[in-house]
Amino acid sequence: MSAFATATRAEDLLGLCRAAVATGDEGEIAGILKDGLFDLARRGKLGQIEYPARSASRYARRLVYADAWGRFVVIAMTWGPGQKTPLHDHAGVWCVEVVVDGLMEVVSYQLLEENKALGHCRFEQRETVAAPPASSGALIPPFEHHIFRNKGLELAHTLHVYGGPMNRCDIFEPLAEGWWQRVHRELRYDA
Repeated sequence: MSAFATATRAEDLLGLCRAAVATGDEGEIAGILKDGLFDLARRGKLGQIEYPARSASRYARRLVYADAWGRFVVIAMTWGPGQKTPLHDHAGVWCVEVVVDGLMEVVSYQLLEENKALGHCRFEQRETVAAPPASSGALIPPFEHHIFRNKGLELAHTLHVYGGPMNRCDIFEPLAEGWWQRVHRELRYDA
């Protein structure tokens, strides 16, 4: 079963992803994808992807496409009002995200230091960005820590392109005085 409503939309998105990863440079890949996803979202070409059904307890994830050579994956997400990620990393994998509909917010953090023996990390919040429809952003390790949330009163949909499988990440639970506890998390799909 395809997560695309039409072959044309699949060609637009997958052609963009394939052209971007062919450059081999993470910065260039992110730039091409940010611009291309912005354009596809602005023209309404991402709204017909099959997004997962809303979950009552948390945001929902659906695998849209996995490149046969492991160069990228495309994941669709559905967010109820107020739903958010914990502070998390991207397991060292680059990512470009685009808001398809709804109002999202991205809160970026900078990792300042880590006690690896205890799994304690100290972060500093850097910036908070409102992300309306067609907003796109990129995370390239080591700058990969953020909280992503639905700030609107309606359902929101986002599309994420990762530089490989995104089956796990680390989340960070607050301790005290800017310190957080690193916790490994396996990720799953809802549909």
